[in-house]
Amino acid sequence: MEEARTALTQTAARAPARTRRARNLTLLLESADGLFERAIRLSELAAWACESEGAALQGTAQWIARGENAIARSLRRRPLDLAVSFAAGGSLRRPFLEPPGAPVVANARNGDIVPHLLAEQRAAREEIEMAFDAVYALWTGGEAGDIFGDAPTAPTTHPALNLLEKLRGESSARSTMFRHAWRVAAVGAVDVLLLWTLHLPRGAWLGLTSIIVLQPTGSGTWRRAWQRVAGTVAGGIFAAALAVGTPNQTALLAVIVACAGLTLACFAVDYGLYSFFLTPTFVLLSLPRPGDWHYAGVRVELTVLGAGVALLAMRWCWPEREHRELGRLLRAGAGTVAAYHRAVLRFWQEPTPQRRRLLARARRDCGLASNAAEEALDRLLLQPSFGRRQNPEISQALRFTTSLRRLTQSVTTLASLGRPPPGPVAANPARLEACAARLDALHLASPRSGRELPPGDVRQEINPEMPGDVGEWQIWRIEHQIAVLESAAVL
Repeated sequence: MEEARTALTQTAARAPARTRRARNLTLLLESADGLFERAIRLSELAAWACESEGAALQGTAQWIARGENAIARSLRRRPLDLAVSFAAGGSLRRPFLEPPGAPVVANARNGDIVPHLLAEQRAAREEIEMAFDAVYALWTGGEAGDIFGDAPTAPTTHPALNLLEKLRGESSARSTMFRHAWRVAAVGAVDVLLLWTLHLPRGAWLGLTSIIVLQPTGSGTWRRAWQRVAGTVAGGIFAAALAVGTPNQTALLAVIVACAGLTLACFAVDYGLYSFFLTPTFVLLSLPRPGDWHYAGVRVELTVLGAGVALLAMRWCWPEREHRELGRLLRAGAGTVAAYHRAVLRFWQEPTPQRRRLLARARRDCGLASNAAEEALDRLLLQPSFGRRQNPEISQALRFTTSLRRLTQSVTTLASLGRPPPGPVAANPARLEACAARLDALHLASPRSGRELPPGDVRQEINPEMPGDVGEWQIWRIEHQIAVLESAAVL
């Protein structure tokens, strides 16, 4: 597991789709770590078990092993059903909804083993379900936190209202795209000023380079600038050689067509190669007279100047630093989920239409916060230097973002009940408030001080029996997932 975690944190994503895959693989690692802990705990209980208890422990271990083998087989080879059997209500998931029973306490030598065994079965069920969600998401290209069958679908709204909500959300100075829009405007103004002042030929190349190189994030801008400049310089040398060595117009046209085809072929592969073949295409098309190789130098000079303007704009106009931004967004995500908990409590106390609207707004805030944190993490994973270093905080951030989305879905399921869970655990509202307080305190944690809630603390708060009520099960699931967040806190 340590080797797998190291490989995951040292492998650059290279494409946005692979960042979702990284989150799902991190979720699988998290579940594997939890199931390994369950195996150790079962071995400890076996030392104190009598014959009837030993049979129950063996049945529990075999039940866990069947789930682990099913997960392992699906990762070695793509399932024929595209992992539909791992989805909610799938044929592989149904046998794991109810763990094997516990021995009768009257026949036990040590009755304390029974509640411990039931608690381990409940934790193992949560880990197996989490792994099944990740397997399904891996083979369908989705997010593991979005496929729970027990989570209600958010009500749809009118498209015009959605557009207004998006515009309002992107019109704040905290919005990355809002800052990027003003940055692009500033770069365009500087380019026009340079064209008027220096009287540059082919000035459109300068503006196009600056706008193309400038990205919403600092790492993206640096990466695009390096690829654009390196590809253009090499392509300029190649274009100068072609301009001198091409004997006639027919050969020149054939070279242009070949370079244009290679440009399109490399567009989705590597931006540096794309820039390399793009340069001779435009230079040869723009030659004022045959054999004028100096025109390639104009292209290179304007590209370097345009990339420099973009880099200076990113450096001085609202600079974006992903490492700092990620920590802030993770804290904000935990805070929005804590507010969601309290919105559920208020709705339980007074289930009015106004409270329901506040509940929907809190759920939407959680989704936006999760999306923002995942996008910031994606930008870090896409950095070209990411694969050359080992950053343990990235691994913990992957665990944090995936667990945060799962936690939001669990709270949504609990909120859909419309009432506090009944039963002997009448303090469920108080437990939910305690969960919100733990989320508010997550900013005090660090990679070295992050802790996981001990199993003994959990058993003091829940029934030793498997919860029969859906709401009580969701309360326990929320507590368990918050414990995962506490252990993965990188704030």
